[in-house]
Amino acid sequence: MNGGSLKIRMPMQSGLVDDPAVAAKWPSDDLHCGVIDDLNYDDGIRRAVALGMIKFVGEPTCGKERDFFSHRSQRSNSVLDLRPSNTRSLCPEAIVLLQGLSRRKRPRVLELGPGAGVAAAEIRDRLPECRLETVSLTPIDPFLWLRSRKPNDPRGLSIDRRPDPYIDLQYVGHIDQALPTKKNQFDMIYDCFGAFFWEIASAVRNNCFQKAEYLSQAILHLLRPGGIFFVAASDGQLWTESLMKHNSGRNDKLILLPPRYYATQIRICIFEKGYE
Repeated sequence: MNGGSLKIRMPMQSGLVDDPAVAAKWPSDDLHCGVIDDLNYDDGIRRAVALGMIKFVGEPTCGKERDFFSHRSQRSNSVLDLRPSNTRSLCPEAIVLLQGLSRRKRPRVLELGPGAGVAAAEIRDRLPECRLETVSLTPIDPFLWLRSRKPNDPRGLSIDRRPDPYIDLQYVGHIDQALPTKKNQFDMIYDCFGAFFWEIASAVRNNCFQKAEYLSQAILHLLRPGGIFFVAASDGQLWTESLMKHNSGRNDKLILLPPRYYATQIRICIFEKGYE
């Protein structure tokens, strides 16, 4: 563990597992979570807010729109609750696409639903010159770099507090309200079981197909010509592919990769915006 004498305790040591209030609010993962204490997480968030790096959008989500997969503990906002659902590492297929972006001048990347920021930190490592933005319900301390040494296992994380942030701008709020509005500005949008995944899942589950259609259109409009929307989702659970096909133009490309097992079954959908 880097950056000081941080402590990771399993939930059976902290008593969280036996707390019915927490159990009712936080779905369990296949692996036990790691609860990180001795970490003043709020300080980094306050600093980022003061620097204009975090933008709260829409109505406060507290008590209304619960972030079930938040990386911040119910016991204290200064304590991290790390689980596979909020510490997903960057998909290997996305790494190849990021390499292609390295030839562009200051590429812009947007991650939807970054969790604790593990994939976002890896994006910054692999594409240091990019401008990286995120959309999430819970703010991230951008000065606390979390890196995965073992994919999808929160107990295999390295932690390093640094003076330079790895996220340039965070939009905090529901994705309907928090998405940037200016068109043609991102070279890549990345979602791995993130905000787009869960919003579309909810829309389909509640037969709100018009809302799903609107959201997919809003995201695709953010892409520059040649930009990529990368979605990793459960095969057969969502209609992501149909939405992408429906919103594809004549010059757009849609690539579907076969399902594979990566902690859970994942289907990769890659949309590339064509040139006029």
